[in-house]
Amino acid sequence: MTASLARKYGGAERVAAMQEHVRRQAADEGLVFRLDETPHANTVDAHRLLHLALDEYGLEVQARVKEALMSAYFEDARDVSDPAVLREVATAAGLESGRIEAVLTGDEYADDVRADVAAAAAYGANGVPFFVFEGRYAVSGAQPAEVFGRALEQVWEATRPSPVTVVAGAAGDVCGPDGCA
Repeated sequence: MTASLARKYGGAERVAAMQEHVRRQAADEGLVFRLDETPHANTVDAHRLLHLALDEYGLEVQARVKEALMSAYFEDARDVSDPAVLREVATAAGLESGRIEAVLTGDEYADDVRADVAAAAAYGANGVPFFVFEGRYAVSGAQPAEVFGRALEQVWEATRPSPVTVVAGAAGDVCGPDGCA
């Protein structure tokens, strides 16, 4: 995968530095990323399985499938475009094997994945990770916690509701936009 990233991001040295940065951040969280061993993979089918997980099993199972796929790829350097790997990982994470097979051998959820790709392009995402908050604010790349903290503070300031002011009328009535009651 390093060679394809080098073509996209300006050379092997730059990619090596980027991978080392991510590897260090992962290590700080107790993870061992094998970025120099991960295969270049088309993840469309993995994303289709994530849609299946959400649609039929809910957020908790989808999160479990996502974590299992990420671990298989980043920590175990497995090819998450290989249907056998996808079957194994998704089954172990809680998806029913018959549904996995139906998705992998058909085109179910393909439109959803295409819509996700189009939405990411509209946000300006050109790599992963890419986080979008409130549909308007984005953080690109593996950033330190402080960057996310500042981003979340900015989102909160921009989106929190204005405080409601209660004004008492002359007779102690509570007044609002439609008058006093």
